[in-house]
Amino acid sequence: MADFPKGQGGKFEPVRGGVALGLERIGLDQILEGAGGSEAVGSAAMRGHVHPDFESVARQLARVVSRDPRGGAALTLYHQGECVLDLQAGVRDSAGRPWAADTLSLCYSTGKGVLATLLHVLVDQGALAYSDRVARHWPRFAQGGKGEITVRQLLCHEAGLYRITDWIESAEQMLDWERMIAALEGAEPAHRPGRAHGYHGLSFGWLVGELLQRATGTPLDRLLRTHLADPLGLDEFFFGLPEEADERRAEWVYGEMNATTSAASRMARRFGFERAAASGGEEESAQWKAVFWPKGMERLDLNSVALRRAVIPAFNGMFSARGLARLYAALVEGGAFGGTRLLSSETLKEATRVQNHGVGRVLPQAMNWRLGYHGLPSSRAEDDTAFGHFGIGGSGALADPDRELALAFAVNTGLTGSILDSRMVRIVRAAFRAAEARSNRGVGLGFCETPASESVA
Repeated sequence: MADFPKGQGGKFEPVRGGVALGLERIGLDQILEGAGGSEAVGSAAMRGHVHPDFESVARQLARVVSRDPRGGAALTLYHQGECVLDLQAGVRDSAGRPWAADTLSLCYSTGKGVLATLLHVLVDQGALAYSDRVARHWPRFAQGGKGEITVRQLLCHEAGLYRITDWIESAEQMLDWERMIAALEGAEPAHRPGRAHGYHGLSFGWLVGELLQRATGTPLDRLLRTHLADPLGLDEFFFGLPEEADERRAEWVYGEMNATTSAASRMARRFGFERAAASGGEEESAQWKAVFWPKGMERLDLNSVALRRAVIPAFNGMFSARGLARLYAALVEGGAFGGTRLLSSETLKEATRVQNHGVGRVLPQAMNWRLGYHGLPSSRAEDDTAFGHFGIGGSGALADPDRELALAFAVNTGLTGSILDSRMVRIVRAAFRAAEARSNRGVGLGFCETPASESVA
């Protein structure tokens, strides 16, 4: 039996709530063989399947979930076109219901990658072009000196429309799509478009979403269903959760972004709200607030009906890890999945070409923006082709064509205040190592999946 990573006393490090996973609780032989029924991970079982070559990634997921027994997570990996890991662990709500394969989780900025992929599909179909001026499809957008902004500039964060507090008065206004579109129409860029880049943390979703609706004459939810969800054979992509999908929703553990909670305080510190000098002084702190923190943001209830019904594509998209991984598997495979082509390899090549380099006006790290996707903050040359989008709540999805790997992670605990959550980074690194080792051995897949409904531990 392979050993789990050891902490104090040969077990995982102690975690909040006194729950830890030790060698006596879960063994890799049980994970791989599905023997002996379900074993506890926190307060619920780990379910699904994992190929033996990716057992180290399963261990990493177990460590992540063990740290907070109040919640859960799901992780799905595709390697060389096959699903090699599809695991769910922990619980999805206060009633203790286990996380399922189709559980929908609030994924924050991970939704930007989904929205960008939808746009690329529509570009491939001729509905619009990257070189188009946005105002060609959305005439009122031309106000305020925005007439020459292109679709490309929106996607690579060069439009200068990231300072949300310049044009709304409260976070509650974000729940009103028409109010936000009117605000964007009257907004002025913070810098000359195309001359710099700055992460459009909240505004990206309304900008791209309204552009797509204008270019096609079709509501965003229908576009998402027709061009992504249906072709992938999944009902697990939502910007604005319909009532009939509530039953599958994972509750967010920190229901309010409350400045009195330790989680929100950590987020505030990471954003530089409390220690402006640590990240370049008051001016940089004010920039962060202008981009991410409209007045009353701390009072938004992340579990409220109002927030989950609202359409805020850069913030409140609801997805399953399975659905996200399947989408990114298509991007690894040149735009096709399971015999269904989403977009051409030519369009995908242009969509994933790096558009700008260096640190921008908002984030403290270089993101190497593609058209709606970011790269990985890594000095390793072999990571250069990986792209995707991560979210502030820990979720994320990526495609790595060189490693032939697609990965998606969804979780309902923790607000870290960074687009590069350490949980996601650890999982990605474990997956990269496993994929590299497997490819170097030249091992073919040829294994039978354990059915997702069958518990493994």
